[in-house]
Amino acid sequence: MELDKIEEKDLKMGIANQVAFSETLQDLAKTDTDVVVVTSDSRGSGKLVPFAEKFPKQIVEVGIAEQNLVGVAAGLASAGKKLLQFPLLVS
Repeated sequence: MELDKIEEKDLKMGIANQVAFSETLQDLAKTDTDVVVVTSDSRGSGKLVPFAEKFPKQIVEVGIAEQNLVGVAAGLASAGKKLLQFPLLVS
């Protein structure tokens, strides 16, 4: 699965948003080592534990420091990484 080629058949229907998010990230990370997750102590609540276990070199945990998360993400993006930051818009 490529980020710019997701089709309707790839959509995960009938499961929690965060589970779908995590599973989709795992699908993307299998074929693209530039996919990196940056999280601020949200690995558990964001359902990212399976991602972290499968792709430990593709997740960055900055702790409870959202401001730092933005800076780390900007640096990784400037180095060509495809960033997904968590938490996103979590309600």
